[in-house]
Amino acid sequence: MQQVKPKSHVGELDGLRAVAALIVVLSHSANHGLLPAVLGHGFGEFGVLLFYGLSGCLMMRLASGRACTPTTAGEFALKRGARVLPLFLVVLILSPVLPGYEVETAGDFWRAAMLIDAPGVLWSIPVEVQFYTLFLLLWLADSYGRFRTGLVALLALQGALLLAGKASGNPDTSDIAHWLHAFLIGCVIAKLPSGRWLGIWLLPLLLLTPPVIRDALGLPVTATYKDPVALALAAVIILATTSRANITRPLSAPVLRWVGRYSFGLYLLHMPVLVVVAEHVSGPFAFSIVLCGSLTFAVAAHHLVELPAQRAILRPGHRALRGDGRNDRNVIAEPVARITYRQPTRQERPMTQTRRAFLKTATASAGAITVLPFAAKAQDQMSDTFETSAGDIIVHPIEHASFVMETPLGTIYCDPVGEADAYADYPAPDLILITHEHGDHFNADTLTALMGDETHLITNPNVHGMLPTDMMETAETLENGGSTTWNGLTIDAIPAHNTTEDRLNYHPPGRDNGYVLSFEDFRVYISGDTEPTEEMMALEDIDLAFLCMNLPYTMTAEQAAEAVQSFTPTYVYPYHYRGQDGGTQDPAEFAELAGDATEVKMGDWYAEGEI
Repeated sequence: MQQVKPKSHVGELDGLRAVAALIVVLSHSANHGLLPAVLGHGFGEFGVLLFYGLSGCLMMRLASGRACTPTTAGEFALKRGARVLPLFLVVLILSPVLPGYEVETAGDFWRAAMLIDAPGVLWSIPVEVQFYTLFLLLWLADSYGRFRTGLVALLALQGALLLAGKASGNPDTSDIAHWLHAFLIGCVIAKLPSGRWLGIWLLPLLLLTPPVIRDALGLPVTATYKDPVALALAAVIILATTSRANITRPLSAPVLRWVGRYSFGLYLLHMPVLVVVAEHVSGPFAFSIVLCGSLTFAVAAHHLVELPAQRAILRPGHRALRGDGRNDRNVIAEPVARITYRQPTRQERPMTQTRRAFLKTATASAGAITVLPFAAKAQDQMSDTFETSAGDIIVHPIEHASFVMETPLGTIYCDPVGEADAYADYPAPDLILITHEHGDHFNADTLTALMGDETHLITNPNVHGMLPTDMMETAETLENGGSTTWNGLTIDAIPAHNTTEDRLNYHPPGRDNGYVLSFEDFRVYISGDTEPTEEMMALEDIDLAFLCMNLPYTMTAEQAAEAVQSFTPTYVYPYHYRGQDGGTQDPAEFAELAGDATEVKMGDWYAEGEI
């Protein structure tokens, strides 16, 4: 049986965000004479259309299956406001002294500040925030199994708003009345089956997106919000991207994913750069200057305005909503959730059909036998479940340094070694992480047995050079300080090495990796084999950590406790604490030394009597 994965963010979506923002920048640059005119004259609104459709699709995907309650609705409003408003308000405040924003009167300023409407490039932000309010109604309807009813109600509301606007003689089309259906198209796409069948035939249709091209071909052209060709193309593109159709694979290119990370700032901040460059620079490099300058400001704004503001807003907001400030420091970036821990009940443990279960059901009677192997394994090796807003993360200790994590983005194996049979009761890996080459972390035969056609493998450079040829061709390598994105998960390679002079030969600096995995609102640190390093001690916002302890190769219990007191993860697993030292590093002693800095989880890493 094919494993059914939960709906989740996919890497190509970052690339599509980048494309949408770049379309706006390209169009505005064309309107200022820096690029061919074919890219202007309304083409930028197609980028906004993609943004709106993506927004509706992603919110619906995240909301599906979650009840709309006062708490969840409050969290939604809090994180969406924290994501969009800080940079928008900073830009609005600076707009009188920055060119290109068209905020000319006090009335313009206050209407924008109150999110009624906004002039110039800022127009789309009040529209999006207004949709967030209306989305709560659709989410509430969906919670009661009435998605279609909620959809029809919002479309009826849109019709009423259009009639009211027409009756008042208001000619403005930059409002929610004219764009609500763009968001709702995205919401509907979130409910559709996979669009992986969308193929190469889509490419010629993409050439029709610039209005000038359709006008030259004699095809009808109208305002983007009511242009059937633009609406259909945007819908198909979003469906293909969320379904990871082969045609959208280029969107997962690292450069596009990187631009996508800063797409909101790129959208808001490109206009003053463009105006200044258009006035003072001409020639073929003018647009390159605009793009590089805009991205520079977008990256700076992300780190200096967006992230600090989000943390400042989400922490007290989280306390107010949940009445529990314990995990305030772990609420980062877009989503906010109270991250809680619980042991799964037997009924809640995953019942995913596994390879072993499949073999048994082929020779025995069906249902009960499929469940029994996993239930037996769960009794022998207790798993821990960590709740996040995107879904549960379930940790299954295997042995020593090997473990399995079931996550909303797929199943992750870390440093799997030993017999493949030890992993047979868990879902097949979607991602495998290898920290370094030592035999208790890397075994090529184990990888060969575990990896499927769609499994992605990430290793440090040394291990990459030791892989079988066919595996080496598809594996990704990360060196210290490197970063990548897989299926929407950001993975950072953290240096892992000894620091004590007479131990440097075990794990020399620059060779081995630890990893930080950044889910939407949950960050996991995997130490690999290391002593405390500057990078480890400087970690922030870690929700779950795996810390190694054994001599002479890694940390003492005292060193591990010192590290925990420095970067204060919410939960920590001591692991890798036996070996040639005979188990001198006691996890119970580590827990006592760590004190209140964290909550220590004791995984079932070793068989009874094993040293």
